[in-house]
Amino acid sequence: MSGQWSVDAAGVMGVLAQVDDEGNDLETASRKFASLQTEGASSLSVDGRTSLASAWNSFCDERTDVPRKLMWMLQHRCGQVTEATVAVLTGDAQMGDDVQAAESYAQSEWGIASKYRYNADSYPEG
Repeated sequence: MSGQWSVDAAGVMGVLAQVDDEGNDLETASRKFASLQTEGASSLSVDGRTSLASAWNSFCDERTDVPRKLMWMLQHRCGQVTEATVAVLTGDAQMGDDVQAAESYAQSEWGIASKYRYNADSYPEG
């Protein structure tokens, strides 16, 4: 009976795998950005003038943490999705067990069978 409430764990893992791929792209972007900061500063100093290089360094300093923060956030949220999926699947099993226990109790104590025993055509598949 628990299959009626189930979460598609394989689907969740597929989405998390796609997110993991995006995380790799963020890591690559972070490394490229760091190398651009280094290369850009040296190439932007012209005839001893450093104002453009200084502006570039300020820009990069403000934005260097963005990919790292995004990667951390993705990792943290993926962990939360994993925990939630486990909790839902555990709850599915518990609900199924509870329904079966309640149906068994109703049958033994009061002689009331599950609605599916009275109407076999409506019994769910699975």
